[in-house]
Amino acid sequence: MKSVFRLAFMAALVPMLAYGQSVQTIIIDPHPPGKPLEKTVAFFTSTTVPSVVVGMAAQDDGSGGGIYLYASSSETLSGPWTMTTIDRVGDFYERSAAFLFPGDTYPGIVASRSAQLVLYFNPMNWGGDPTQPWPSEIINPNAGCNDLHVADLDQDGLPDVVCSATLAAYTTTGKLLMILLEYRARLIASVMELT
Repeated sequence: MKSVFRLAFMAALVPMLAYGQSVQTIIIDPHPPGKPLEKTVAFFTSTTVPSVVVGMAAQDDGSGGGIYLYASSSETLSGPWTMTTIDRVGDFYERSAAFLFPGDTYPGIVASRSAQLVLYFNPMNWGGDPTQPWPSEIINPNAGCNDLHVADLDQDGLPDVVCSATLAAYTTTGKLLMILLEYRARLIASVMELT
């Protein structure tokens, strides 16, 4: 388990290597509450110190799982690190990624949860408490993603989610799924099958 968290932070610190800085191993949770499968490092609660969102696998009986935020309570990488719950329910597997809407300071997270693709909105962007469960929106009720990337594909200034899925809009395996997110009065999700 320790190596998983080390790997997550090593990935976040790789850009520093380009500047000749050394890498330090940081253990954020020596005993995580489950098997950490989805790991995303971004500036979820601070603009200067990264934090980590970790999705845990559920047990065969459906217990466990959930997605959690690890943030440094000292505003330094040395910690101590505090774990809070974003969503305590669900089997988090495969992939997750940070996304940032125009005007937001702190990214949200898009994650595979129990055979669905779900957006979690970071409450820090409207003065909310990130240590409480985050509001969410299911953007694909039919499948999670084996591979997932967030980018502005159509150049409209809004994040687009590109993922592979086993089922999308009632089609079957092997299709590449692109979900275009429009952020207006509410979130609108449309699914397009790419050939």
